[in-house]
Amino acid sequence: MVNLFKSVVCFGPKLSDDDATSMVALLSVPRVRCHEKYMGLPCYSGKNKKDLFSSIKDRVWNKLCSWKSKLLSAGGREVLSKAVIQVIPTYTMSLFKLPLTLIQELHRLCAQFWWRGDTEKQRMHWCTWEKLCSHKFDGGMSFRDLRLFNRAILAKQAWRIHTHPTSLAARVLQGFYFHKSSFLQVKVNSSSSFV
Repeated sequence: MVNLFKSVVCFGPKLSDDDATSMVALLSVPRVRCHEKYMGLPCYSGKNKKDLFSSIKDRVWNKLCSWKSKLLSAGGREVLSKAVIQVIPTYTMSLFKLPLTLIQELHRLCAQFWWRGDTEKQRMHWCTWEKLCSHKFDGGMSFRDLRLFNRAILAKQAWRIHTHPTSLAARVLQGFYFHKSSFLQVKVNSSSSFV
């Protein structure tokens, strides 16, 4: 069942206006120029990937600003960092490779929250973020390295496509990107998306 109140339709440039108008009348849904987001994810990606995913950084920043972090202990800041801040980009990372500059900015915000307890004050960072990402048995805090986590999630998606070639996602990607070869042999070309 399709919820017509939440549905919109957009058409490519090759469809005539008359055909688009008749499709809108047939479907009884509003027409938009282009979809910007679907389920919180961008529907298209241009050249500037940093702007495309800037909403992730904004969401993390808003969370940090909303907490009274100076009232939290180090353990409380650790739990909030791991359970909230580092989880916000997970859904997007399951489909997109985030730009390194964005990942570094998220690491910076998380490190500031961990060391300072406040996003406004300047305090000394006593060790590197890489050290904080190492396991607790190795002297770290077991924070998540978002670059490695992003690669791991995308590798898991690739493995699903490879091992379940009849799934809907695998068939859609195969029809669009690698209909003449296998998933492991596909070459990246200029028309490839950021997915």
